[in-house]
Amino acid sequence: MTKSNIKVIIVAAWLVFISGICIQRSTQVNGQTSREPAPHKPDMRLIDRFDNAINARFLTQPSFGMGRIVSGMTIPPEKLRSGHLSHFSPQTESELATVKAFSDEGWDVGIYLYGRRSEPKVVNGKTKDKFSIRYRINQPVTVTATLKERDLQDASDMVKDVKEAFLVFQNSASDAHQNYEFDRGDWSYVARPVRAANQSCLQCHNDYAVIDKLQDGRFKFRKRAVGDVNGILLYAFRKRHIN
Repeated sequence: MTKSNIKVIIVAAWLVFISGICIQRSTQVNGQTSREPAPHKPDMRLIDRFDNAINARFLTQPSFGMGRIVSGMTIPPEKLRSGHLSHFSPQTESELATVKAFSDEGWDVGIYLYGRRSEPKVVNGKTKDKFSIRYRINQPVTVTATLKERDLQDASDMVKDVKEAFLVFQNSASDAHQNYEFDRGDWSYVARPVRAANQSCLQCHNDYAVIDKLQDGRFKFRKRAVGDVNGILLYAFRKRHIN
């Protein structure tokens, strides 16, 4: 074998070796790209816009609780079929645009609302130094048109996280602590507070606010004031299933 033939063999071997490395690196990079998780909730700016619209309803709508979310003039006008409304109906062009953005991005969206009332216990007409804490659990309503009410998880399944969110929001008025997130199956949840915005809110929400939970399981209370958490809005998000 001549020296020139040996050189050809060596060069060919190096080319095969280098090609193998390149293919392996390319495979690894492609594998990493394919494993990147899809977003489990919409852009936070879109969620903020929707939350601001829902919170505004608690200051403008004459009804109470969940009725403020599903009641009112719809765009386009919708005929009222029954006293039970199970879906959110946009009232403004901004709300309509936000719901459309959720749908266009392929999201199923639902809303839950939780309330809490804390009052001293009364025994034989006498007020005790013990308090009772009662939670109002509303079943969810759908936001996006493709979502069926039956596909939303039962509201009672999220009570544990909602209780924690009440404490988190009550103990911090900072914008950095206005989000409480958790997941259940293929649903992702974002909790936001509904606060007593002014004195008129306290005419109905005139009970006591839970301001802390002690290590022995007891709670600390004080009379509710402007800025306290009246309720929890819980937004549910899921990437739409494509059949």
